[in-house]
Amino acid sequence: MGQVWRATVRGDGSSGRRAKPQPDVAAKILRTEFSTDTNVMHRFLQERTMLMDLKHRNIVQVLDMVMEGDRLAIIMDLMAGGTLAQSLSSKGTLPPSVALPAICAVLDALSYAHGKGVLHRDVKPANVLLTDRGLDAPDSVKLGDFGIASFTDERGVHATGLVGSPAYMPPELFMTGTVSAASDVYAAGITLYELLAGRTPFAGPGTAHTISFRQVQAAPPPLPVDARLWRVIAAMLAKDPAERLTAAGAATALRQLPEDVVNQPALPVQPDPAWGDLTQASLPHAKPVKALDAGLDLGQTLIPGSGETPPNYVAPSGRAKAVLGSEPVVNPAETQLGFVDRPQPVTAQVSVKKKPWRLIIAISVAAVLVVGGGTTAVLKSGILNLKPSGSTPSPISWVPAHLTGQPSATGLRIDFDAAGTPSVPGSVNLTVTLSAPRSTGLSGDILVVVPPADNSSGQPSDSSSGNSSCPEVIGDGVQPAIESTDGVSAACAQKVTVSLAALEVKKLVWQVTGNIGTDLGSWLNNIQSQTSQALYQVTGPDFPLQRISGINVSADSLIRTEASPQVQYRVFAQWSGGQQMLFSNNTLSFQATDLLLSLTGGAGVSGVRVDSCSATTVNGIVVLALQPTPSCSIQVTIGELVSRQTSFTIQTSGS
Repeated sequence: MGQVWRATVRGDGSSGRRAKPQPDVAAKILRTEFSTDTNVMHRFLQERTMLMDLKHRNIVQVLDMVMEGDRLAIIMDLMAGGTLAQSLSSKGTLPPSVALPAICAVLDALSYAHGKGVLHRDVKPANVLLTDRGLDAPDSVKLGDFGIASFTDERGVHATGLVGSPAYMPPELFMTGTVSAASDVYAAGITLYELLAGRTPFAGPGTAHTISFRQVQAAPPPLPVDARLWRVIAAMLAKDPAERLTAAGAATALRQLPEDVVNQPALPVQPDPAWGDLTQASLPHAKPVKALDAGLDLGQTLIPGSGETPPNYVAPSGRAKAVLGSEPVVNPAETQLGFVDRPQPVTAQVSVKKKPWRLIIAISVAAVLVVGGGTTAVLKSGILNLKPSGSTPSPISWVPAHLTGQPSATGLRIDFDAAGTPSVPGSVNLTVTLSAPRSTGLSGDILVVVPPADNSSGQPSDSSSGNSSCPEVIGDGVQPAIESTDGVSAACAQKVTVSLAALEVKKLVWQVTGNIGTDLGSWLNNIQSQTSQALYQVTGPDFPLQRISGINVSADSLIRTEASPQVQYRVFAQWSGGQQMLFSNNTLSFQATDLLLSLTGGAGVSGVRVDSCSATTVNGIVVLALQPTPSCSIQVTIGELVSRQTSFTIQTSGS
C-alpha cells in the first residue's frame, strides 16, 4: 500500500516557548497511483473521521490523515516492536500459550471495530503490530491498517482481480465478491493457523489463482494440535460465512480452552500439503467487491460474550431452553464450541378441551321457552330440528389445536395449528410450520394431505363410498398434488414448494373450507397420519425431504499406479422401496442433481462432508489415496443424513 516512515512531531513555535517533546509517530505514505485516483482520495478523506474514532487498546491509533501535494499519508502510533510476521520469521512457530493471546487481541480489536461498522479486510501477520514489549503482554499486540483495503477495491493482486493477500482472503470473496465481518474472522483464523504451523493452510506451489481455488474448494488440512483447539480453528475457517464464529465468540472460545490444551509445545514447521491434481475452475471475480454492513454479521457467535440473542427451542421438559444462556462454556470440546446438543423434538399431545354442549343447548332451550312462550316457540325456532335444512348452518365454535411433528431423516419438521377463521364462517386457518435443521438448508416439494373429517382411510372420496368430498384449500403456495406428475394416489393431497435456509422457520397459512368436523385436534391427527400413509405409497423420487430415510456409500478398492489416485465412490439416497444416486467422486459443482440440491438447500456438492482414513486426504468430495492400507473407510454427511462407514483397501502395484 505504501511506505511507512518514522516521523517527528514539530511544534509551530507560536507560543514563544520551547514545545514539549512529542513521541515519534509513524507516517504511512500511500503509493502515488492512489493519490491520482479521485475516487480513492474522496473515500480517503471521507473515512478519516471514522478511522480516527477507532480507539481500542488492541488497535493502532490513527492520529490524523493528511494530504500534501500529491501525497496522502496516515499518521499513526509508532509500534517499535515490528510486526507479527517479522516475529514469526525470526522466532519460528509459536506455542499455543503465545499464539492464542495474540489472536485473541486481534479478535478483540475486530469485535470492537465491527461494532462500529468498520471492516478490516486485510487481516494478516504483517498487519498485526507490536510495541517494544513484543509478545510478552496482550496489550502490546495491536491490529493496524483498518479500512485501508476499502479505499482500493479494484486494485491489488492482479491474479485474482481483488485487493488483499490471497492466502488470507475468504472463499466468499472469490465466489460472490462479498466481504463481511465473518470475512475478517476467517483471516484471523488463517493467521492463527500460520502462527502454529509456520505456514498458511493452503500454502503450496502455484500462483495466486491456485491458492484462491484451494480457499474455495479444499478443506484446511488439520494440524496435530489438541482436538479442542482444532475445533475452534475449524469454526473460524468454515467455508460458509454464516457458519463461522463472530470475533467475540472466537475470542471467548479460545480463552476458555483448558490449560492442558494451551500449555503445549510449539509445533515444528508443517510441510506443505499434498494437494494432488485439483481441477482449477474459473472463479467469478469480475464484479466489484461488495462490503456487507459489519453490524449485520453473518457469523454465528453461539458462544457467550457476543450480546446476540440465541434462538429458543423446546426442551424435552417442555420449557423453553436457550441454545446458550449467560453461563460460561466450561469445556468447548464437550460443548462443541458452545453448541448444546440439538434437543429432541417434542411430540405434543393434542389436548382439546371440549365444551359442555348438552348444557349449552339445554340453557338455550330454556331461554327460548321463557322468551318465546312455550314448546311451540321452540319447535318454530328450529333449535331442536335435527333434520337437514336448506338454510345456512350456524357457525362452529372451534377450539384451536396444535400438533408438533416428528423430524424426518433429513431434519425437516412440520408442525400444524388450526383455528377457526373469524372473518369466514365455516372456514379454518391451517398453519403449516416448516423448520429446517441447524446443519443444512432444504428445498423442494412438501406433501400434506388435508382430508375431510369423516375420511380416515385416505382413499379417494366419492358419494358411493360414503366419503365426503375433500375440503377446499387455498393459501400460501398450496396446490393439488396430481398422481400423473407427483406420484400421489391419495385423495385430498396438497403440495407446496419451499426453500429453507439452515435453522429457518417458515409459516404457511392455508384457509380450509368444507367438512372439517368439530374437533380440530382429531382433524390434525388425521392430517398427519394420512400424509404419512400417502408418502409411503408414493413411487419415484418425489417429496424426498419427507421420504428419504438415509444415504449409503459404495466405494471401490484400488491399486495405486500413480502418485495419488482418486478413490472411486458413489453416494445414494434411500427411501422405502427405492434409491437414487446423489453424486460420485467425479461430480462437478454444476453437475449436482436436483435431489442433491434439494437436500442441501441449493448448496450441491459444497454442502457435502466426506471423511476418510489417515491413508487418504480429502479435498471437498475428492478422496486421494496417499499410501497403501488393508483397511480404509469412507463416510459421507449431508446435513442430518450420515452414511455408514464403507470399507475399501488401497494396494500398491505388484502387491
